[in-house]
Amino acid sequence: MDQIYQLQSPVQYYAWGGRREEESSSKPYIADLLGLEAPVGRPFAELWIGAHPKGPSEVILAPDQCCRLDELISDDPEFWLGSRLTAKGFRSLPFLLKILDSAEPLSIQAHPDRQLAAVLHERDPNNYPDANHKPEIAIALEPGLEAFCRFREVKEIFGDLRRLPRLAEFLPAPEGSASRQEWLRQAYQRLLTAEPTFMERLLRGVAEDLPPAEVRN
Repeated sequence: MDQIYQLQSPVQYYAWGGRREEESSSKPYIADLLGLEAPVGRPFAELWIGAHPKGPSEVILAPDQCCRLDELISDDPEFWLGSRLTAKGFRSLPFLLKILDSAEPLSIQAHPDRQLAAVLHERDPNNYPDANHKPEIAIALEPGLEAFCRFREVKEIFGDLRRLPRLAEFLPAPEGSASRQEWLRQAYQRLLTAEPTFMERLLRGVAEDLPPAEVRN
């Protein structure tokens, strides 16, 4: 391919996205990036640049001609992906570029590895439509990004349980030969299913146990 094509890419309006507040002239990051109008309160969460079937970019082939990128790749994968990828069996774009603007915390995501993804896809393709794993790379475009990446090491969690009694009361360490992996699964399940009011009380108590230098608002 020796030509550069312009893309028109879709925006996802999830509830946690950046939005323009009442009486504010500033736009959410994605709306400003694309030069779009931003109605008050409408969340601009993600810009998808790629060939995901639920939100593919459109390729501008001519001033009055656009076509979905996923359909173009399907019709002629070698032209759009190149011979190196098609020789490895690729028939779709192997990545999705997203630009995110999160005004609120996102939900926790846990992606299977390649082997488990293939098993889940074969067993339940409706809920696991992709047989690939989904490793992710996050790059901050502006200062102030805070993100969690993977679970803490179990030994670090146990260290916190030893020094924070109220946390240990809620998440007692496993006894005897209990599997640490199973304990970790149960611990996170308990955290994610606890009543919000209970968690507020628990966290206030844990904050009281922490040294002042470790307490954050």
